[in-house]
Amino acid sequence: MSNTMFEAMLLDRVVQLEKSNKRQRKMFLVTFAILTLVTTILFASAFGLRVIPGKVVQADKFVLTDSSGVNRMEMRTQNGISMMAFLNDAGLPRLAIANAKGDPGFHLYDARGFRQAAFGLGADGPSLTFMTELGNQKAGLITRKDGSAALITRNGEYEYGSVSEMKYISLDELDSLNKNTPEFQTVTN
Repeated sequence: MSNTMFEAMLLDRVVQLEKSNKRQRKMFLVTFAILTLVTTILFASAFGLRVIPGKVVQADKFVLTDSSGVNRMEMRTQNGISMMAFLNDAGLPRLAIANAKGDPGFHLYDARGFRQAAFGLGADGPSLTFMTELGNQKAGLITRKDGSAALITRNGEYEYGSVSEMKYISLDELDSLNKNTPEFQTVTN
C-alpha cells in the first residue's frame, strides 16, 4: 500500500469520526436539555410549584385596571361571599354582583360607596330593599315561597335600625292597598 492511499484512508476515517462526533454531540445536548427540563419540572413539583401552566387560574382576588392604572373591577371571595364589583374613579363600588353563602344578589351604590339598593334571592324567596343615604335599610319588599310578602318601612332614627312597621301580607292584599296611603302609592302609566 502506498503512502498516498494510506493517507486517503486515514483522511476518510477522520472525516467519518468527525461526523460521528458531531452527531453524538448533538444527541448529547438534546438529551441533556430534555433531562434538565424533566428534572426541573419534577423538582419544582416536589415543592408545590407549577411549571407547566394549567387552564385554571386561582386567587382570592382579581383586580382589573384600565390603561391609566385605575382599578375598574374587582373580583374576590371573603368569608363565604363571592363578589364582582364595578368601581368608580375613586375605587369605590357602584354596582356589585354577589353570592353570599348561596344567595345571589345585585347591589347598587352611590358615588360615596354607600349601598342604596339591593335585589337578592334568599332561601325564602326574592327581596328588594332600599337604603338611607348612610346605607342602612330603609324600605323593602320580601316575597316568600308561600305567596306572602313582607313590606318593611322604617321611620325615625335609621341609624338605630328601629323598625316602626312590618306587615306580612299576600300579593293579592298588596294589590288592594289604598293608593292614597303615601307609603304604598303606585305609579301607573
